[in-house]
Amino acid sequence: MTVDITPNVDMAADGPGFLTQPYCTGKIYYRSEPDGTVREGTLVVVKAGVPKNAPWSVLAYHDAHKQFPCDSTLDQFFTADKFDAYLALGHFAMNEAYTATSTDYAAHLAREADLIS
Repeated sequence: MTVDITPNVDMAADGPGFLTQPYCTGKIYYRSEPDGTVREGTLVVVKAGVPKNAPWSVLAYHDAHKQFPCDSTLDQFFTADKFDAYLALGHFAMNEAYTATSTDYAAHLAREADLIS
């Protein structure tokens, strides 16, 4: 298997504490057939990072809590505000990644359906 991805470019810093975008995509190549045929797929990596276009609630929490979203995993007692901030950031990041890659995913599903039939 070979993976071609450049997260350091796609998710680069956009000023102190911010990312340009919370996801990156790459290509993954793997042998899936007995004859050694190499198949290509798309790999999507989503990072818990705050881009400048994040929802207001996420930006406000980030402004008040500079370590967010890199809180220690030792802190398991989330306040309601912290939980809501992580939930909103996760929803936003996944929506951004899905919106950017959904055409590729739809094309992948169509190719898979053609291979099955």
